[in-house]
Amino acid sequence: MSINADRWNGIIAKKLSKVENDPSFQIIQETPDDNSKYLLMFKLDGGHYKDQLHILTIDLKNGESNPNKWFPIKPPKVHTLTLIFHTNIAPKQDGWICLDILNDKWSPMNNFDTLVQNIILLLDDPSPSGHHLNAEAAKLQQSCQHEFNKQSKNLPQQFGQEYDELYNKCFKPFDEKCAENYKKNRGIIKKYLPLFSKFNDST
Repeated sequence: MSINADRWNGIIAKKLSKVENDPSFQIIQETPDDNSKYLLMFKLDGGHYKDQLHILTIDLKNGESNPNKWFPIKPPKVHTLTLIFHTNIAPKQDGWICLDILNDKWSPMNNFDTLVQNIILLLDDPSPSGHHLNAEAAKLQQSCQHEFNKQSKNLPQQFGQEYDELYNKCFKPFDEKCAENYKKNRGIIKKYLPLFSKFNDST
């Protein structure tokens, strides 16, 4: 694929139009005069970050001047604007996300919905091993996972209410830390929430 700046504008407009009615997330232009930088907001329905609203920044050009190095040919630069207590997310605002689809596993066929789905999947399943950007989150997650693995050996089956209750019990310290960390986002969410029409009624 080879494109110029004018063709790129049309491609981005088309890709954005495909997800404008998706109820699970919203992407808006960060500033009116720059169609390469966007804000993404989504709300988690379950897991360790249930009911949390999060905002991320997306830079489609990733600091490059050559259109053939822009999204979708190359992955965009994605950082968190809200704090997320997660093993694979840097523990600061404007934190980097360690996600393979944003690096060597990227495909030019990926669209905005694929990008968002992979970010949400990462939040649904914090990795207990491998490279971590948040040592505190990794240590706590590993501790909870170890306790769960030890206690779950006594369960008659790997699924069901008893299994879920044990998981929630073992991961309570991790969930509490996620909730505590999320409270620090009140100011930034209050600032940006009015910009996202799909989430204006969220609290």
